[in-house]
Amino acid sequence: MEIGISTGIIYNYNLLENLFLFKEAGFDSIEICFNPRLNKDRFYQFNYQNWLYVYELKDKLKRHELKVHSIHAPYSGTFDISDLSERQRINTVHEIKQIIDVLRVLDGSNLILHPTIKEICENNFEERGKWFKQVTKSLKSIVAYGEKKGIKIAIENMLPHLFFGDFNDLLNLINQFDSENLGICLDTSHANLSKGVLEAVRKFGPRIISLHISDNYGNEDSHFPLGEGSINWNEFLHELFKVNFKGVFMLEILKEVKEEELPSMLKKTYENTRRFVEGKL
Repeated sequence: MEIGISTGIIYNYNLLENLFLFKEAGFDSIEICFNPRLNKDRFYQFNYQNWLYVYELKDKLKRHELKVHSIHAPYSGTFDISDLSERQRINTVHEIKQIIDVLRVLDGSNLILHPTIKEICENNFEERGKWFKQVTKSLKSIVAYGEKKGIKIAIENMLPHLFFGDFNDLLNLINQFDSENLGICLDTSHANLSKGVLEAVRKFGPRIISLHISDNYGNEDSHFPLGEGSINWNEFLHELFKVNFKGVFMLEILKEVKEEELPSMLKKTYENTRRFVEGKL
């Protein structure tokens, strides 16, 4: 199984100047991730609206012999496909289509998308119904565009306090569509805070088309490397094989690391993960 890593681990560094770190650590595939902080309504690190930048990134990737497997779409209070403001929702969908265009230029295959960032509470059933309709409406347009461009859309399971953090809610959303280009991105850190990673694999089954792999202790969304939390990774991999997952084992590690320690941390993470997927852990 191929191992990849999200660029989220270098949120605070220049993406173009630090791509070599992933290759030197042993990785061949990456997921490009946006820093969720905003600066004048633009996301840090990855300037997807600047085509000169996009082609410079493409050139750097080729130089370092790295492949883009996926892009994680931005998410914020003003970038949400469940937005009840129709104007804002349409603007967000438009920008996501731009990101799909970028992903195609970079020869990637999967767009990772948060269905919402809105919180649930006991009494907001009516609001949830409205959010569900907005997400469905947005996805109809996004999935159709992805099909035209040859890009798959992977909807991420959310943290348990957010809408679509419940596995059944997410499945209900995905089941609204009959498209091979739409599936689920299973985030193990999020799942471990909910009903567990094994239940997530069993529930989502073959709808899993992408992964966000990281560890935690079941009480915080830590995004640690494998083995630094409480997830039983051998059991997880066994369940993953049972549903015939053949995609990239994509690490999404957000652990704070000092700049001088980053190369050795990445190399150790790659080697430990490689031993795991080869059955040596």
